[in-house]
Amino acid sequence: TTPDPIALHRQLDEIAADGVTHLAFEASSHGLDQHRLDGVRIAAGGFTNLSRDHMDYHPDVAHYLNAKLRLFRDLVMPGGVAVVSADHDCSQQVIDAARSRDLRIVTVGRNADDEGIRLLGAAIDGFAQRLVLEYRGRGHTIRLPLVGEFQVENALVAAGLAIATGERAADVFAALESLEGASGRLERVGERDGAGVFVDYAHKPDALAKVLSAL
Repeated sequence: TTPDPIALHRQLDEIAADGVTHLAFEASSHGLDQHRLDGVRIAAGGFTNLSRDHMDYHPDVAHYLNAKLRLFRDLVMPGGVAVVSADHDCSQQVIDAARSRDLRIVTVGRNADDEGIRLLGAAIDGFAQRLVLEYRGRGHTIRLPLVGEFQVENALVAAGLAIATGERAADVFAALESLEGASGRLERVGERDGAGVFVDYAHKPDALAKVLSAL
């Protein structure tokens, strides 16, 4: 999660000194609320969804959403990009926050606009998913080697961030086919008597529901 500002900027300085030019990192709601990311020059921000996580910290869902909106209202640089999953009740609020700053908006998902990455279809393909996408009038069929609908959303937001910061769309969509999931996130670790064995560290209602639904 987001380190304190001094540690964060020290790490960014060390990473840049090593020759790294592009960095993706989590903007946690705690970090946003506590101004830990202030001063970081952020070229593009992504938004996937809003669940009922972290209610031990945020007094209500509105407070949680407002913390996330700080990324777009305050932190993405002028002229930057907001990549937003368009398939949720709060998606329009995120889009409105980005629009108020004149950020370039890239929507993804089933309800993406004509300039975004629209998901036309998704089907289970073994322990992968077959996705049919449309981006700027061109169709793409992709085999995403990850389990779970939430991974589709994650992959599309990641693709949007990569394209929005200068990568070729064809290269990005091709790269999705070789993604590896994070350790402990619906990770297939073996098989017993013909049944797949998965490990997942989900421990909150929304995450547990997504895992069970995916399985």
